[in-house]
Amino acid sequence: MPLPKQRVAIADGTPLMRRGLHSYLSSQPDLSPLTAVSTPSECLELIQRDPPDIIITEALFPGSQGIFEFLPDLHAKIGRIPVLVFSNINERVIASRVLQAGAQGFLMKSASEKELGNAIRKLLSGGIYLSGEMTERAITTFAAPSPRTHRGGKARDCLLYTSDAADDPTLVLGGGGGGG
Repeated sequence: MPLPKQRVAIADGTPLMRRGLHSYLSSQPDLSPLTAVSTPSECLELIQRDPPDIIITEALFPGSQGIFEFLPDLHAKIGRIPVLVFSNINERVIASRVLQAGAQGFLMKSASEKELGNAIRKLLSGGIYLSGEMTERAITTFAAPSPRTHRGGKARDCLLYTSDAADDPTLVLGGGGGGG
């Protein structure tokens, strides 16, 4: 007996992009696209009627709210659901903001089909997805020496303060700002 397909909602303001995503998802043995929609409000209506396992959405919708308004609405009305933001906006400019707003992944629209499939499956397995370049930048930024401390890089600070995290989780998230 085959495993049930993972249901994917698509929200993108460009008809050609919606059709392309729908076609790609339909060709995957483990994925099933829902009706593709063009606005955040249509997406909220769709997922309230027919909840998906994951949402692929663009960052900016012409004449409508963008991802930074859509994600809080989505989480307030539906709860947590994996969201992959698929955009033409340079990932160096927007990827970290998208994750901070509540998405679990970011991918440039110029990505290959293979990378799109990898990103979707990573989110469906509970992970977070960024391109290799953005992952490397995030690690490099995280591990770079912190100007706020004389003890070493942010990664070391994070490790030093991990035992204090139960009392004050901002020590870990803030790069060790509480002790030095």
